[in-house]
Amino acid sequence: MTSLNPTAKALLRTLLWSSTDEFGESLDDFSLEDFNEECVQKLYGEFQEFVSIVEKEISDRIGDSWDCIDDFYDLQQPAENQTEHDYILTRNHHGAGFWDGDWAKEISPILTKASRTRGEIVPCVGDDGKIYIY
Repeated sequence: MTSLNPTAKALLRTLLWSSTDEFGESLDDFSLEDFNEECVQKLYGEFQEFVSIVEKEISDRIGDSWDCIDDFYDLQQPAENQTEHDYILTRNHHGAGFWDGDWAKEISPILTKASRTRGEIVPCVGDDGKIYIY
């Protein structure tokens, strides 16, 4: 697999941490290298679309002075950044995410709505041992 940027790594780590296989077994024992590369690129592209959508909507509704701008744009240190983590949790209806109180109330609904536009992310382990995302 080609080198992953911090955003892709954060998305995949959250997906592994929060998902199970078809038998209910945690995917936490898998590594980032176990993902199918095309699926990783698709997920990353969807996240970039999400960022574009929320940037525009937040700018149109609130302007540039919203409370979480540092968290949202700090894609260089995903361990300290909740954006990717909350994107996966919200998109997959895990009971936590953008709406649970950690984000400014003005932008929480925008982030929640935009993250759910594509539906849930379903990781599946293929016969080749790779994780595919549907």
